[in-house]
Amino acid sequence: MKNSVCFMLLLLTAVNAYSDDDYYVWVDNNGVTNYAQKNPRDYPAERVTATGRFGAKTLLDSEQSQAPNRGSRPGLPPEPISTEVDPDKLIAEDRDRIAGQIAAQKRSNCEIGKKNLVNLETYPRIMVKDDNGEDRLLTAEEKTAKIETARQTIREYCSG
Repeated sequence: MKNSVCFMLLLLTAVNAYSDDDYYVWVDNNGVTNYAQKNPRDYPAERVTATGRFGAKTLLDSEQSQAPNRGSRPGLPPEPISTEVDPDKLIAEDRDRIAGQIAAQKRSNCEIGKKNLVNLETYPRIMVKDDNGEDRLLTAEEKTAKIETARQTIREYCSG
C-alpha cells in the first residue's frame, strides 16, 4: 500500500512537470491530430506554451521576426493605438436581445389577456380559490373588475 502511494505521487509529479513543457499540435494528411514536443518539419503546427493555453494562437520565434511591427514607421514615432470605444456599438447586440425578450413578453401578455376575457365573458359562473384555499364563485363586482383588467391588458399589450 505504501509503495503504491509513493508510486502515484511520483507519477503525478512527473505528469505535472511534463505538462508545463511547450508542445506542438498539428493535423496530418489523414486528418489525425498529433501532439509532439518538437515542431514537425512537414506540417504547419501550432505551438502551445504554458502561458499560451491550448487553442490560443502563438507565433513561433521565426514567425515573430517576420511579423510586421504594428505601428512602426521608419523615421517616425509609432502610431498610437486607438483605445476609443463606441459604447453603442458594444451594447447593440444586448439591446436587440432585450428588445426581443420584451416583444415576446408583450405577445404572451396579450394572449393571456385575450384568453382571460374570453373565459370571463363566456362562462356565467367562474370559480376561484380564496385566501384560505377554498373554492368560491366570483361576485358580479369581482367579475366586472376582472373583465376590465383583461380589456386593459389587451389594450396595453396587443397594440402594434
